[in-house]
Amino acid sequence: MIERKKYLLVLDDVWNDNRHLWLNLENYLKNGARGSKILVTARNQRVAKIMTRDIPYRLEGLSVDDSLSLLMLMAYKKDDEWKDGRLEEIGRDIVKKCGGVPLAIMTIGRLLCFKDTEDWEFFSGEFAKGKYYRSGGQWKPAAL
Repeated sequence: MIERKKYLLVLDDVWNDNRHLWLNLENYLKNGARGSKILVTARNQRVAKIMTRDIPYRLEGLSVDDSLSLLMLMAYKKDDEWKDGRLEEIGRDIVKKCGGVPLAIMTIGRLLCFKDTEDWEFFSGEFAKGKYYRSGGQWKPAAL
């Protein structure tokens, strides 16, 4: 199927650390055209080492400042709306809980888009603890 064709294969968040299975998959991929690439992401260093002969590249999360800028960008907040104010403090609290993970930060930023400071405070406190979720424009208690 991919014989002599150029491909980019992305295997995201791989958890399987069975070397034998990886070698079997690798055999199917060897006949691709020159320049074919495989990109693997894994949280486990052992998985990364099994899947490459190269040194795995460890990605770090965003800094708190970069995370905060991304959060505000996704929430459509202008600098003068949040810098040196209560929203900045709340935003810093939220992004610290995200651990520098851009997808989490972007998702939360979109969720809080056009919300007032009170909603941001509520999210930072109760929602981030997993006690509430938003449905149909209303905050609802999560099932225990």
